[in-house]
Amino acid sequence: MLRFSVLGPLQIRTDTGPADVPGDLQRILVQTLLISEGRPVSGESLAEEMWGEAVPDRQANALQAHISRLRRRLRALEPDRPVSRVTIHPAGYRLGLGEGELDAAEFVRAVRQAEAASPDEAGRTARLLGDALALWRGPVFGGFPGGTLCELAG
Repeated sequence: MLRFSVLGPLQIRTDTGPADVPGDLQRILVQTLLISEGRPVSGESLAEEMWGEAVPDRQANALQAHISRLRRRLRALEPDRPVSRVTIHPAGYRLGLGEGELDAAEFVRAVRQAEAASPDEAGRTARLLGDALALWRGPVFGGFPGGTLCELAG
């Protein structure tokens, strides 16, 4: 299982430790797919995030090359996974995430559980909120710049 952390510098962790995301464009690609939390992101949105107004002449080919690199990288980190985490849908590209694999989703889950707790569960509420706060390691994506979508997430 991989664990993706965005509540601080972008990090992918495996059972054996952290794994790097090489290259700025790959980082922006991963960040953009992660902020969608498993929903498809259009190729146009990904290209805008990655290149802004400096989109390469052969945008679709360049994007597909980066998607292929990401698929290979994730496959290397999870060699026993039967299908790629990055899939294509009519609406765009999607990064499959399981429960407990994205720190931001875990943060939201813990806060919602704390909000739903009854007043006589103060200890549980404090523990849930403490667990949520412990997920933060710094600014979202470590302040690493991305496109508009990444900036809105931060």
